[in-house]
Amino acid sequence: MALFVSGCASQGERKLIPLTMPDGERATIVTHQNYVPKWARLGSAISYVVSGESPTSKQLEAVSRVEEACAELTRITHPHNLVTLTWDATIFAASGFLGGYLGSLAFPGAIASQYGTYGAAAGGAFGIPYGAITLSGKDYTFQNCGREMLHRFPAYKVQPIIESVYP
Repeated sequence: MALFVSGCASQGERKLIPLTMPDGERATIVTHQNYVPKWARLGSAISYVVSGESPTSKQLEAVSRVEEACAELTRITHPHNLVTLTWDATIFAASGFLGGYLGSLAFPGAIASQYGTYGAAAGGAFGIPYGAITLSGKDYTFQNCGREMLHRFPAYKVQPIIESVYP
């Protein structure tokens, strides 16, 4: 099971997508094959464009160093995934309880705490997937860091591609 999860949830293998322009100029898009949504991945990688048919060893090393630094930035500036999921589920559950409780007051004979509990369960259940979607913000932080860092070192001639934060 661990092999399956690590194989599917980790950053996929590097893929090179060649491009030849009408006048013969060549470039290569470097990206990674992924099998799960961004929020479920164990790590991120920067997609980028280089001139020529493939990245040089120096370009690969530059991207690797930027990815390491940006992963550290992301780890420091974002809470653990479990904290995010728990926090969102709790906020949604509290809102659901309050809505169910207050809404039940409009009906004579309704048991307010029972309706509040129903609302809390529904809200909390929705809060977990919402929290999972908000985890995509970590990918945005990572990619934005990569773009800024690679722009600071133009000698490596690596142009990052910013991907959508959604799956």
